[in-house]
Amino acid sequence: MPQRTRPPINRSRSFHARTGRLSVTKHRALQEILPVWRFDADQPLPLAPLLVEIGIGTGEAALDFAQSHRSWHLLGIEVHRASLAGFLLALERERPANVVVADTDAIEVLELLAPACVTELRAFFPDPWPKRKQRHRRLIQEPFLQLASRVLRPGARLLLATDDDDYAKQMSVELAASERFSIETTDRANRPITYYESRALAAGRTIFDFCAVRDGVARS
Repeated sequence: MPQRTRPPINRSRSFHARTGRLSVTKHRALQEILPVWRFDADQPLPLAPLLVEIGIGTGEAALDFAQSHRSWHLLGIEVHRASLAGFLLALERERPANVVVADTDAIEVLELLAPACVTELRAFFPDPWPKRKQRHRRLIQEPFLQLASRVLRPGARLLLATDDDDYAKQMSVELAASERFSIETTDRANRPITYYESRALAAGRTIFDFCAVRDGVARS
């Protein structure tokens, strides 16, 4: 059963919870559909390979994975209400049996998971916090990698993507310095192009990908 096994990490939040008016349809999704699909930390996860995706957005990549990997279980995390509502509407339409959703801070969710229970962890296009004074808020830093290494099984993969040049450099440096991860490839992950990624490409920005493997033992 997922449970808290260590004190929470002291840190600034790595996301900015954007607010705004929601349509009647999206408001209904949050009020009526979310309770059906919401992750319950008091309930054991299925004994199946587990993918955790941080920041699913409107869920194109997450839903594609769930439908093409029916033997896996997917835990999607999203805090932005409009994006989450869009994903919930897709869940209601497609009815995948292997998806649950968490609508809170990803760090808090990971802290609730049992050690070595995750087969793959993804964070595609986390908030880059481009201003220098904001960079301490970035998700991909050593405390996150320590937590990720706790929940990932040895040999499991951590997949990252960003369209921010400086954040890509930071990801590379943090992964190279980590005692628990080895960069396997920087080729693009096998995923559909999401709405956000299509906008980045249209604007001429380069997409940077990282696939790191959770080592079985710490490197000296």
